Amino acid sequence: MGDSDGDEGLETKLVFYVTGICRLHSLGEELLTEHFGDIIKLVKTRASDDPSSGPEKPVTVTDVEPLVMDFASSRWEAAIRLMCDSVFQFFSYYSCAEEIVRAALAQLLLYYSRLSCCVVPVCDGSAVYEDLDSVSSIECQINKALVFV
Repeated sequence: MGDSDGDEGLETKLVFYVTGICRLHSLGEELLTEHFGDIIKLVKTRASDDPSSGPEKPVTVTDVEPLVMDFASSRWEAAIRLMCDSVFQFFSYYSCAEEIVRAALAQLLLYYSRLSCCVVPVCDGSAVYEDLDSVSSIECQINKALVFV
């Protein structure tokens, strides 16, 4: 057996590893879509990463108010617990389940951050703006949830 056999084995392991990581993140995205589909839809279709390029249909108070109120009601914390429970029940390998949950919660934080960026220009000074949790507050709650993972 030459070095090429070792290289092929290493390449195969790398392909499985990369495929596995991609699949873990995909599972995390599926979980988020199940529980936070409205936020994801809004930020993917209407929130631009580039503020200078406005979306075809601008975000309005009517668009963001139910999403902000949903987070203000703390329903999202219960959704996180449900996500964690379902992942840990499905995967017997703890590290795999933990990775899925961490990826999903990190992505949730990014989605919420983008939602916040949508809210500020259209709701500044309104009741909706007052109900908007800060990204750091959401991050703190997510970190608390991760302690129990």
